[in-house]
Amino acid sequence: MKNGLPLSADDFRLFQEFLRETSGLHFDEARAPFLQLALWQRLQHRGYESYREYYNLLKFHPEGRLEIRELLDLTTIGETHFFRNKAQFDVLMKSVLPDIMQRRADSRDKCIRVWSAGCSGGDEAYSIAMAFREVAPSHGEWRMALLGTDVNRIGLACAKEAVYGEKSVAYLPKEYVDKYFKVRGSTYTLNADVRELVQFQYHNLAKDPFIHERMQNIDILFCRNVTIYFDPQTTRRVIENFHSCLVPEGYLFLGHTETLWQIPHRFERMEFPQTFIYRKRSSPVCQDKMIPYAGAADFARSPTCSCPPDSCPKTVRRPREGESRDRARRDTRLPRQGDGPGERGEI
Repeated sequence: MKNGLPLSADDFRLFQEFLRETSGLHFDEARAPFLQLALWQRLQHRGYESYREYYNLLKFHPEGRLEIRELLDLTTIGETHFFRNKAQFDVLMKSVLPDIMQRRADSRDKCIRVWSAGCSGGDEAYSIAMAFREVAPSHGEWRMALLGTDVNRIGLACAKEAVYGEKSVAYLPKEYVDKYFKVRGSTYTLNADVRELVQFQYHNLAKDPFIHERMQNIDILFCRNVTIYFDPQTTRRVIENFHSCLVPEGYLFLGHTETLWQIPHRFERMEFPQTFIYRKRSSPVCQDKMIPYAGAADFARSPTCSCPPDSCPKTVRRPREGESRDRARRDTRLPRQGDGPGERGEI
């Protein structure tokens, strides 16, 4: 059958619960057809005639631990491209990287540690590496240790190969394409000086321990359009682990459809034009969790707050000329076109 066996409601609930337990992925009813297609492909490969036979393999057979990875390779395929969500990369290049370099200007530690969690085919991790290479020369001798992880082995293989098509580089400025790629027809091969900045590794955010050496003392952590596929309990656990991995005042980048306002956390939300990011609190702070960020010169501390100036979430940005305070504190949590769920489903 071209479209596979129908997936009954009972069978769907079996696989729904199994995948939640084993991978942290949550498949709601809207994604049932997508899950059915992946299951049907594995049924055909295994020569089974029913979903229950395949379920029993996953659940009870010794080969189940290996087979689950085959299934995840089909259910976590994501579509992304270089410098996706340009506003966040503007923040990375103009604010975050310079801030870290300035704070550690007198330190012997000249290595910026970055983790791209849910890196898919490597576009995001390599975009971060390019951003670093653009910023670093004006700040002296700096290095970057960049880890890219994903649960999808097909994506990781593509990332390590670092060969891309026209769609992946469609939003890159031509100067970046000329500078960082070798172009042959419609094939774009990333230069070695960018590839060597990134190490890729298999990691399941929902189930694997966060013990890799490059997951420790992280300065910047990207995990965009990933937690939207987790249930709330898994999301809370992952965010807590991220908090432990980040250094004080480390930065967390989430997707535009992902916010922390519904779950307990220890981050402060920082507002920028057209986007927002999170920063790990360096000390106990006030109740409010959002600070509009525009550089130190634009900040005025709340007169009743005893927090350190750089970490106070009650800091209010002084409106610029012709700009209302309401606009300065505008919430930009609404998703932007082309940045919603479905374009990237990795964990």
